[in-house]
Amino acid sequence: PVVGEIPAAIISREHKEARGLTLLALVLLLATGCFILLSQIAGHLPLVQNLDRLVFHGLHALRNPLFDHAMLVISSLGDTILLALVTGLIALFLLHQRHWLLLWHWLAAFLFPLLLVILLHYLYAAPRPPGTPVSPPGVLGGHVILSTSVYGFLAILLGRDAPARWRLPLYLLATLLVLLIAFARLYLGLQWLSNVVGGLLLGLAWTALLGIAYRRHARLPSLPKRRYVVLTTLLIGGMLIYPLFVHPSRLQDLTVTPQEYVMSRTAWLDSGWQVIPARREDLRGINDFPFNLQWRGSATAIDRLLQADGWRRPDERLRVYFNWLNPNAEPAALPLLPHVHAGQYEQLRWVKTTEEGLYAIRLWPSHIEVTDAEGAAPLWYGNVTRLEEAGRPGLHYLVTVREFEQPLRWFRTQPGLRESVFITGRVRHDRVPPRTVLLVDSGP
Repeated sequence: PVVGEIPAAIISREHKEARGLTLLALVLLLATGCFILLSQIAGHLPLVQNLDRLVFHGLHALRNPLFDHAMLVISSLGDTILLALVTGLIALFLLHQRHWLLLWHWLAAFLFPLLLVILLHYLYAAPRPPGTPVSPPGVLGGHVILSTSVYGFLAILLGRDAPARWRLPLYLLATLLVLLIAFARLYLGLQWLSNVVGGLLLGLAWTALLGIAYRRHARLPSLPKRRYVVLTTLLIGGMLIYPLFVHPSRLQDLTVTPQEYVMSRTAWLDSGWQVIPARREDLRGINDFPFNLQWRGSATAIDRLLQADGWRRPDERLRVYFNWLNPNAEPAALPLLPHVHAGQYEQLRWVKTTEEGLYAIRLWPSHIEVTDAEGAAPLWYGNVTRLEEAGRPGLHYLVTVREFEQPLRWFRTQPGLRESVFITGRVRHDRVPPRTVLLVDSGP
């Protein structure tokens, strides 16, 4: 009579849901305590800000186009619009079944966190990570709060009537989905680590509290199992179709246009070429591939000159990858895999087969315009490398030969270059030995 019905249901051994209520109560206490602790130290402990920046820059270095697409799809599963559609669909189902108590609990799983996110937006608004394409300021993981609450309570709702052996996989599936959404937000640089963790804790606390309020009713009506299949199919279908509509615009918003710089041709040939990165920043952090080529010219002009000299664009059709399994395939028929530098693949690449072997050129944009009396032209940088065939049992592929002076000497003798300057020097702030760089000017 003093503490009320919910604590009485938790401590009562005779209650049908005593075990589940106890576990939810522990989750509620732990999540609430951790959230209060995080909110108190986030603005005062330098470790939190430093860890935020460390994770942000660490994941930014891992960025690549393939994972960008995947993480955008996963992040869209936590969008407010999609969660509202999921909530509305299940609410209509419960309304049709006249499960009024379940309906109010389910609506509370979405509406209360939504109001909380709006309130936090005005009370605890903070700047988002740099380069974020989203204009509103960030809150304590608003995207993650809604995802945790909706998908977490959905697992509790379905798990109540599921067989005991299916409950743990169901909860693990909901946990995995929420964690993937949280990681996608971190990977895309849309929220700080402390915001995401705070959102997870706050959403988990509300989910546990709502789950306690729901499961204390030991005699709630069960959902008709024969209609689970239809409802689940509609939910999965909506979650698969929605990202297809928002993905193109999200990808465009995520692609932040870098700032363009202007440099005179004289300054570039004098010392400006040294501002270009010395080595490729790969995913493993080894960075042992030097950039030995800089090329001034439009992509069309460079392509025209190289194709006139016998170079070709590599075949990127799907069927060429089956040559990995063909032991008799020529090296020129094997696929040329892209390289990653600072989270981006090269934009331009060509291959050429000679008597000495197979050579490749890879170029990244420098976002620098080099100007002279004739006009301006973009500056590209990359490397000239030699490829050789390697293989393991049942697999044949191309690898880059880690000797970079010979391909550069060979390329310097090739016809078709309008003008080139051969420079050897030490790049500033670079601890590697002096590198040889070939500067090629194709004009505007």
